[in-house]
Amino acid sequence: MRHCQPQYTEFFKILQGGNNAPLLSHCSAGKDRAGFAAALFLSSLGVDRETVIGDYMLSAQYLKGKYDKEIQAHPELEPLLTVKREYIEAALNTIDKEYGGMENYLTNNLGVDLGKMRELYAK
Repeated sequence: MRHCQPQYTEFFKILQGGNNAPLLSHCSAGKDRAGFAAALFLSSLGVDRETVIGDYMLSAQYLKGKYDKEIQAHPELEPLLTVKREYIEAALNTIDKEYGGMENYLTNNLGVDLGKMRELYAK
């Protein structure tokens, strides 16, 4: 999270650019950088925390079995190849503790205009 702030800032600049819709954001697993970007995006729209977590956890469903062989061969890689609720909760709790909550993090650290994001969503 901390080391990707410049990329998340750029992500929101693109989203708020006005003429950038529709926009596709993806990755192979959706649980790390892209998964957290989706969590930030949903949060910027005012989506409640439980729904954000539920959306993140969909990756566990879609990745089920994908990395089983790799985990069997290298059990030490399991945390990198699995999706767990505590991963997203740890990130969200860090934002609460270190940045004073999601809205503060989005506006003060990533330069997100929450009003503009919610306006874009309403269109």
